[in-house]
Amino acid sequence: RRRHTRLQGDWSSDVCSSDLVTQQYHAMIDSISIAEKVRRSFAMAAWARDWIGRQIVAEQGPMSERRLKILVALRVYRDDSEVVCLLEQLLRDVPD
Repeated sequence: RRRHTRLQGDWSSDVCSSDLVTQQYHAMIDSISIAEKVRRSFAMAAWARDWIGRQIVAEQGPMSERRLKILVALRVYRDDSEVVCLLEQLLRDVPD
């Protein structure tokens, strides 16, 4: 990407710093093995589930682990109506 240099009033062929960061990021990602990418994806998903769980507990108070897992799943899969229906059925069978 080219950027305009205000003082000189011309277009420079200097690469913007954001382009360099993007290039470095892609080089780093490309150097990671598939197994490491999968491990990191699982770790990120686990972190997200834990975070959602903490939000639910903060909103609704303490609850059984089973109820919490179902409520987390409802938030994660809220756009999939079939999954939501199944989870709501499970939730009806879980005591408060």
